Amino acid sequence: MKRVEAEVIDRRTFSPVYEMRGVRRALLAPVAYPLSLVYAKGIAWWRRRRVEAADVGVPVISVGSIAVGGTGKTPLSMLIAEGLRALGMDVAIVSRGYKRKTGASPLVVSDRDGVKASVEEAGDEPFLMALRLDGVPVVVDADRLRGAQKAVEVFRPDAVLLDDGFQCRAIRKCLDIVTLGAGIPWKRRGYLPWGPLREGMSAIGRDDFIVYVARSEAERSSITREGRAVRDAGAAPGEHFFLATYVDPILIDGRGHPVPKEEV
Repeated sequence: MKRVEAEVIDRRTFSPVYEMRGVRRALLAPVAYPLSLVYAKGIAWWRRRRVEAADVGVPVISVGSIAVGGTGKTPLSMLIAEGLRALGMDVAIVSRGYKRKTGASPLVVSDRDGVKASVEEAGDEPFLMALRLDGVPVVVDADRLRGAQKAVEVFRPDAVLLDDGFQCRAIRKCLDIVTLGAGIPWKRRGYLPWGPLREGMSAIGRDDFIVYVARSEAERSSITREGRAVRDAGAAPGEHFFLATYVDPILIDGRGHPVPKEEV
């Protein structure tokens, strides 16, 4: 049977310096750790700044994270989009199109009739969402407000779903959903570039939802203990914790197309 080279779409492309070993860590640590302290101060100031968030005219749900990389944001965004559709709601997805190589902004990756852009134009994650979600428009723009306004103007959805939108403060949101992986990020790790954190747990509001994503039974047990510890420490919302598990990983080939499991 032919073996197809495939990759998991929800992966981390950034390697924190604290995870490195040997010479690379020794060379980068003296610079990375002080920079992470400066970054932490800067992000705290940025979060405290008053920002007038724009109302795009429909409810906006954000799925994001306080850490870089694969914490389940895109799979959860797709699951929520499917759930809203099942409830009879018309939803559009807006993404920044990370690592897209070409194309205008804002760009309609897909409309209600199908995919309209290539993976190079869209970026791998928006392209995958466009392939997987029939009838769900996907728009990409590094300027998330402009992208959301484009989605509302063109498609008139009942709601907009922001993929990787927790740090987007330009748009008024009705709900922030924050995904976290195994490990207690606010306790043992650090901020960019030393660690994977964009922000600390204090950035998560009491009305926000936290979804811990496990990749194994061992991680499920670990996350259950960690979630209890976070609640007990009062470091995050107490009543909005959820536990999720990867059941059927999404594999894609070099063109962004799903790969049948029997070919892997």
